Amino acid sequence: MWWARVKSFMSPQAAADYEGVDPTAVPYTKVTGPGVVVPLEGPSDLVTAVQIPTDAGVYMVYLETTETGLWVTRLEPPQQGQP
Repeated sequence: MWWARVKSFMSPQAAADYEGVDPTAVPYTKVTGPGVVVPLEGPSDLVTAVQIPTDAGVYMVYLETTETGLWVTRLEPPQQGQP
């Protein structure tokens, strides 16, 4: 059930890349504040990065706009030692 909800937001490639992730290995339990869009170099209408604060630190979520919608393409966990 967990994976079905998450997968629906991911690009096909990201879904294949993250399919084997064990949810018990993901250290956060809740989002602790609003996401913040981070400026990136490149075509901003194609790729967006959003910092998502959680109780385990700040995750970076990369999104891509395609003709079929907005999809998560990559997730980066908090840097080690990051609050």
